[in-house]
Amino acid sequence: EHKLEFLFPRRSNCFAFNLTNAYKKQVGLMLEYKEYSNFEIIAAIAESRDTFPIIMDKRNGNRILSINFNIRNYGAEFVNSSVEQFAESILFYNAFNEAQKENYNKGLPEYECITEDIVGDLFEKMKGIDQEAAKYGNFWNSKW
Repeated sequence: EHKLEFLFPRRSNCFAFNLTNAYKKQVGLMLEYKEYSNFEIIAAIAESRDTFPIIMDKRNGNRILSINFNIRNYGAEFVNSSVEQFAESILFYNAFNEAQKENYNKGLPEYECITEDIVGDLFEKMKGIDQEAAKYGNFWNSKW
């Protein structure tokens, strides 16, 4: 079940994939301090002045997690079950953003640009590639 009271995903963000070695080293040290091991940093989410890593957890079937060092007691949040599903999800998220921009360009107020049709279409696509990722409370379907 999807809900419309969240901003999907809940961050006004951008994904970054060309990460510097300095960033990877800094994040790696923080992750090791928090007892994460056997991971690979594959991307980052940029939100305002903060950047949160997206990691591949090699201990658990290469599932994809987002790590937020500022909330939830430095916890990990499930993103996708595999790198391939993460890539497909980003493509769907891009289509979602484009539909939202179209509504904005038509003159709709910003708070009305995310319609039930747009969210429903995205969730149908997400469920088709990764049932776990579409569940409420995970990265792609969450609310703070």
